[in-house]
Amino acid sequence: MNLKAALIALIFCSLGRALSAEDFAQAWQEPANLTLPAPARSLVLASHIDAPQWLSQNLLDDARLLPQGRTTLVQFNMPEAQWQQQQAELCGQPGISECNVDACQSIQLNSSISNVSNAERVQARIVANPPTLDSIPAHNSEQSTCSVAAALPELDSPTDGAGINLNLDLQALAENTQDRSTQASRDPYAPDAQPAVRAADFALKLVPDFGGQALLQSTEIPADTTGYLVNVGDGCSSTQVPLSSLAPPSVPNLVVAVVTGDVTSVAARHQLIALSQTTLTSTGDVLTVFLNPDPQRSVTQLLTILAQDNDIVSAQREMIYLTAATQSSYSDPWAGLTYGPAHTGALALHTETTGEGETIAVIDTGMAVDHPDLAGRVEYQDLTGKGWSADAHGTAVASIIAAAADNALGSYGVAPAANILALKACQPETPTGLRARCWTSSLVKALDVAMQKNAKIINMSLAGPPDDLLARYIALAVDQSRLIIAGAGNGGALAKPAFPAALPGVLAVTAVNNRNRLYEQANVGEYIDVAAPGVDIVTLAADGSFPISSGTSWAAAHVSGVAALLHPLMPLSSPAEIAFLLRGHSTDLGNTGKDASFGHGLIDVCAAAAAATANAFTCLSEEESSDGF
Repeated sequence: MNLKAALIALIFCSLGRALSAEDFAQAWQEPANLTLPAPARSLVLASHIDAPQWLSQNLLDDARLLPQGRTTLVQFNMPEAQWQQQQAELCGQPGISECNVDACQSIQLNSSISNVSNAERVQARIVANPPTLDSIPAHNSEQSTCSVAAALPELDSPTDGAGINLNLDLQALAENTQDRSTQASRDPYAPDAQPAVRAADFALKLVPDFGGQALLQSTEIPADTTGYLVNVGDGCSSTQVPLSSLAPPSVPNLVVAVVTGDVTSVAARHQLIALSQTTLTSTGDVLTVFLNPDPQRSVTQLLTILAQDNDIVSAQREMIYLTAATQSSYSDPWAGLTYGPAHTGALALHTETTGEGETIAVIDTGMAVDHPDLAGRVEYQDLTGKGWSADAHGTAVASIIAAAADNALGSYGVAPAANILALKACQPETPTGLRARCWTSSLVKALDVAMQKNAKIINMSLAGPPDDLLARYIALAVDQSRLIIAGAGNGGALAKPAFPAALPGVLAVTAVNNRNRLYEQANVGEYIDVAAPGVDIVTLAADGSFPISSGTSWAAAHVSGVAALLHPLMPLSSPAEIAFLLRGHSTDLGNTGKDASFGHGLIDVCAAAAAATANAFTCLSEEESSDGF
């Protein structure tokens, strides 16, 4: 069977998606369902105990280890019935101290509440991100770290003992209309310094004939939901999810439109301010961003009006996307040092290819283009209008993909000789931080440039809500046989599907650590294709340091580097066919077959190369391939 036939067989036999992009987008229109985790437990191991071995012996492999001087704090979740059975055995072992029944902690998860043990204690609130104790409306300050008095009405518990289900409904919420009168005098893309939503904006309403469930609604929510967390708790058992992973974030009072007529006339006709207009080379569309200065007219009302204008092809909100990486909580420079290339089999190919002559378009923040690990191999362009800058997130992504090897500096990339087309479409929230915002208009312009420059591999280490205009240009790039690789999102296990990862033709990548454990903040969903290293990754910073951080951003970058290695070995195959090959030659993780956590599994680039080229590649073990490099 030749390569083309093999790839077609893979497409039709094993690689189809169970759900469509419309299904994933529809999920954003449905109430979110939150399940409280099992209560948290903790104990302390003495210094002479081998913590990883102890966890394995006691079947607690998913526990979290937190070094505390000479001792180690172990944290894990366990249902009450199981805890009652195992508490004495776990806590009675020599060298175990401070064995706690309830360990109050913040768990970065997800979104209706089930498994509620005490309905009177259930509460929900939106708080500024990150949450602090000051934002929790505690009736007793001594209880504020663990249990807060009831904030919601008492519920009638179901008689079947199944618990109470609460649905978090984020659809028919009042639009935040504050500060419209001053919007024209400030940068409309700047995050609000003072969040408009405060604690306890949620109210619980019993709904008749709702099958024993209750509907959780909010009285107000901002258009820009990126700065908030939704917290839901039942005493010490609590969960939280980024609000932007449940309710689509957008820039207040901005509209992105494709205009066929005169932009000035359209603006005058609808009392709008045209902030920018760009002719897109790939389609000839005139992409225009309008500001709505009328404090009495909501964006929803404006979009209804614009839909009837014959000079406007499409109009929508200016959606917000976020880069998908977080700084690690510790900074040991040797932790997990550059395990990614060996872990995926990419290092075994470096004797054959290092990506020379390949170009990867990185749609991201700016990056340090003059750093010795990247210098001479980066072409760059700003699409935000805010100017080029040497930013943290883009620099890290580029270093994972293509940092130079064997130059006595820091680490090396997956494809250390590849070139980078750096397209700045995202602006950092802080000068040196990893968190950055991207917008519909800047992402569309960046995709247009990537197509104009004929980039075959496009990395998008960012995540956000469904977006019709972005989807249109993603589809255009895919139709041109370009491979788009995107992070699966860092919203947690019950976050809504992340886009553009959930779009057809996009290779959606989740993150695992060097033991193939799923990144604890990773999204879960049927749209996820493959897994790659993304936890405790050594990256490059503009100041020459090598910080360690985690996220599906880094996993996507690993796969982009892998694609740049494979393409020279398969010159007659398109990058899109490489994606099918990677899905079909991944190491299965989690449940047998494709699953919602790991997709098809951990990418194995050496196995993919060997299968595609009939070359006698020697795919060494990870330990063997790491020796001597």
